Amino acid sequence: MNTVGYKELFDHFDGRTALQEAITLIQQHTRNYAKRQMTWLRRDGTWEYVAPPDIERSADKARKD
Repeated sequence: MNTVGYKELFDHFDGRTALQEAITLIQQHTRNYAKRQMTWLRRDGTWEYVAPPDIERSADKARKD
């Protein structure tokens, strides 16, 4: 399986890693995946990142467009 978390948990269930190590790996792999998604979205060019404080401004802009 290629979903973040499954491999790490199955490694823990099979006794290859400690629970805390599995949690740490899941957290790191989740951050890496999110970073790859943001990179892909920036390169795509059809998406605009909206930081949480700018949500209201962006919503107003979207309503006008």
